[in-house]
Amino acid sequence: DGELRWKTPRGEQDGWATPVLDRMPDGELLVLTAGRGQLGAHLLENGKRVGSGIGLSPAIVASPVLDEHTVFAFGYGSESTVPFSDILTTLDKNHDGQLTADEYGDDAFLVGIAKVEGNRDGIVTKEEWDARFQELMGPSGFWAFRLERAPGAPSDPSIHLRILWRYEKDFTGVIPSPLLYKSVLYVVRNGGILTALDRETGKVIKTGRLEEAVGGYSASPVAAEGQIFLASEDGKVAVVRAGRDWNVLAVNDIGENCYATPALSEGQIYLRTDEALYRFGTHDRGLSVPRQTKAVN
Repeated sequence: DGELRWKTPRGEQDGWATPVLDRMPDGELLVLTAGRGQLGAHLLENGKRVGSGIGLSPAIVASPVLDEHTVFAFGYGSESTVPFSDILTTLDKNHDGQLTADEYGDDAFLVGIAKVEGNRDGIVTKEEWDARFQELMGPSGFWAFRLERAPGAPSDPSIHLRILWRYEKDFTGVIPSPLLYKSVLYVVRNGGILTALDRETGKVIKTGRLEEAVGGYSASPVAAEGQIFLASEDGKVAVVRAGRDWNVLAVNDIGENCYATPALSEGQIYLRTDEALYRFGTHDRGLSVPRQTKAVN
């Protein structure tokens, strides 16, 4: 009926990641949130915060993934600041001390500042640049946290989030959430760079480029029947054979911009572009054109 059940203040200030749910061995349901610098565990029943994992990156965009009470999450930050004057030297064409859209172009970091900092007028100033770096001071990396009951009385709901490993890597501008499939973690980055990591250790198994699908990525990867499907922003859908030595099976050009994560159901792939919604069969290397239907917006 839309009634507010509970509301819990969070100290993370901001975050874009979607929460995930975990049922502990004793049956307690937890809501896990990822925000600036922290992973939070809340009781689903009343919203009470019962645990925090400190040390996450200050910018958390991708949603965490969960497996057997282990949470995998990554984000990005900056260990040092870059003087705005250095950026102006390269990009400030009219030497007015600020950057407009025609000067910073499609630079993901500067586009982000223009959208969220200051007056959001599309112009990047020194004050907005400095403010963004202040927010991003902190480590970049990929973490694995294990959810455990804190030692104490049986009635104590407190949760301890124990760090299992950390993979130190720059994830600046990475929007897609990671994919955990058959004990391997997959992360796709702009440029079509796909990295596979070992679930238990966080060590890199293989990194490579999705040839013919090297654009930007906003959609998260999905998997079924031993295959991974990755949709780039310019409409290239790569079909990858999953595994520690993954390889590209095919790349399909939809020809339309795609920012939404594909949905899988009963052997079908549903793909939403900026122009239409498509349905494909998942046989014959992923996208079977004969079974394609298109719903125009």
